Amino acid sequence: MRLLALICLCSIALVATACGGDSSAEKAKTQACDARADIQKQVDTLKGLPLAAGSIDTAKTAVTAIQTDLQQIDDAGPDLKGELKGQLEQANTTFKATLQTIADKVDTSSSLPDITAALTTAGTDLQAAYQSAFANVKC
Repeated sequence: MRLLALICLCSIALVATACGGDSSAEKAKTQACDARADIQKQVDTLKGLPLAAGSIDTAKTAVTAIQTDLQQIDDAGPDLKGELKGQLEQANTTFKATLQTIADKVDTSSSLPDITAALTTAGTDLQAAYQSAFANVKC
């Protein structure tokens, strides 16, 4: 009888452990895929900005959010597994380089017309870079 009770308790403990929460790999995947989705949202925001002085602050906020998302993907990297890990690492590296180039263009623009022109091309360029970098990432 005691042996049966012990077996039942062990079984319950195993089931509870198996069902209890996400593994670090699952959490990393969720974190990275959520960041990927937010990058798309921010790129869409940039692409849809009107040519206006008020767009500059919105653009800076979107770029900062993208940089945060890219860092979240980097942070999740060590815990990611399989093909997704390689896909996200490659996409993150590629997109990060494009984002830096575009951010540099916007930062070096000195007049309002130059900045708005840089922002206009930034949205289009980032959209193309996002599609190129993250198209093969399967979240």
